[in-house]
Amino acid sequence: MFKRTGSGWWWLLVVLWIGIIFNFSLQDQGQSAQQSSRMLEIVEPLLERIEGMLGRELIPDALLHWMVRKAAHVTLYLILGVLMHTAIRYSGISAGQAIWMGLGLIILVAGTDEFLQTLIPGRSGQWRDVFLDSLSGLAGIGVSIGIGYVGRWLRPKLQPRE
Repeated sequence: MFKRTGSGWWWLLVVLWIGIIFNFSLQDQGQSAQQSSRMLEIVEPLLERIEGMLGRELIPDALLHWMVRKAAHVTLYLILGVLMHTAIRYSGISAGQAIWMGLGLIILVAGTDEFLQTLIPGRSGQWRDVFLDSLSGLAGIGVSIGIGYVGRWLRPKLQPRE
């Protein structure tokens, strides 16, 4: 078993992160667009500089806007996957079960997230976003597993020698 103390802190982080995700979902269309615009204010000047050096447009504005919005989904759910898998493993669940349980919970959160968006004027829930969010969460589970392997590999190397 992998049970350790401190799983409660990991679950608290999971719940807080889900709260952050749902907070984004509950924003109306104007607030959501404003947040995307803030990110575009950072990305567009960099892209324009590169395009200026190359002398051509690399990414049309509409596509860039879409990419920024989808990058937010990927980032939020990748982090959720890491937190979720870690919390489940610290709770004493076996490695294989932790993957499936984590993925199931992430799909549940993603579906709920998209459903919440249908309740907000000007917003809509998309099944393809549930799919993207689930894949991103699964990638986060993979990152969590990778961090665990690296940690177990480094631990003996970092121990003081007698």
